[in-house]
Amino acid sequence: TSTLGSAISITSTNPNATIRDKNTTGPVVPGEDGKVKKSDKESVFIGDTVTYTVKFTATNYYAKTEGGESKQIKQYVINDTLPAFLKDVKVESLKIGDTAITPTPQFKNKKIVIDWVDNENNSLYNNKTDIEIIYTAKVTDNGIVYDGEGNKNEVTISWTYVDGTTPGTDDKITGSDTIFTYALAIKK
Repeated sequence: TSTLGSAISITSTNPNATIRDKNTTGPVVPGEDGKVKKSDKESVFIGDTVTYTVKFTATNYYAKTEGGESKQIKQYVINDTLPAFLKDVKVESLKIGDTAITPTPQFKNKKIVIDWVDNENNSLYNNKTDIEIIYTAKVTDNGIVYDGEGNKNEVTISWTYVDGTTPGTDDKITGSDTIFTYALAIKK
């Protein structure tokens, strides 16, 4: 059987063969809302702490087209814009499947890199494993006080294949979340 469904494979001529699905789907965003990134608040005040959650389902291989060549994924890269309206960013937890990764990696140059294979290119995790990153940030006065646009924070999920190549722009997972800060004028 394969991780994508039932299949029959006969390996009588080579009983130690490795079978890889050619129809492997790529990383996806789980859940019905289709959002890779969510904040715990929609409206915030300056100095408030906002919590962001980034969640996606990772795969070990990816084939861009059904029946196309599948490539093994070496590492995942989570890139967050972390705009100027956020400071003191701290990753609170990183879970791969049910396992909490410790020590918890922090954003370096606005990125978190997760190795997905060992030194011999054996996958470290099961195919279709959920990854969840929860981090907090303090809202600064560099944000947009409500004018309709709000304060947008974007995330891009990308990956590197074991052959050193990366996916095209269309294959990456992107998402964003917007928080709003309002002004109050008091006339005396």
